[in-house]
Amino acid sequence: MTQFPQDLKNSLINELEFFFGNDKLRINHAKRVLDFAEKLLKYEGGNPRIVIPTAIFHDVGIKISEEKYASSAPPLQEKQGPPVTEKILKKYYFTDEEISNVCEIISHHHSKRFLKTLEGKIVFDADWLVNYGDQSKLKDREKIKSIINKLFFTNSAKKIAKSLYL
Repeated sequence: MTQFPQDLKNSLINELEFFFGNDKLRINHAKRVLDFAEKLLKYEGGNPRIVIPTAIFHDVGIKISEEKYASSAPPLQEKQGPPVTEKILKKYYFTDEEISNVCEIISHHHSKRFLKTLEGKIVFDADWLVNYGDQSKLKDREKIKSIINKLFFTNSAKKIAKSLYL
């Protein structure tokens, strides 16, 4: 895995924090997704110049969707997130191809069937490693195992999920 510059990552996180302002819930969610995405990058490979900014900005569309439509429905946030992300990434000299790849994943990050790249699968899995823990109240170990095996793309995410939730 190629190294992602720490100062660039910090700058992107600062952009996220500025964008969300006092919304600590969204900021902390993105940071947790980023932590899992970085772990999955180590195990699965993938391009950190795609995964890291995608993990950081995957939910920025929520803020705009809530302002425009009073809704954070996934299709709305998937539509609203890419323009914000593109504008931010251009300031940090990401290539057009990198920006396009990041925005493509953000525009489908809730839609498993559209995620074809390893980077998209890593971000999806990282997001669900956070979301599953926040949402699951299941106690049935076999049902949890079944959900984990169906939900996650990568073997690494499945192993992490089983260690966290079983």
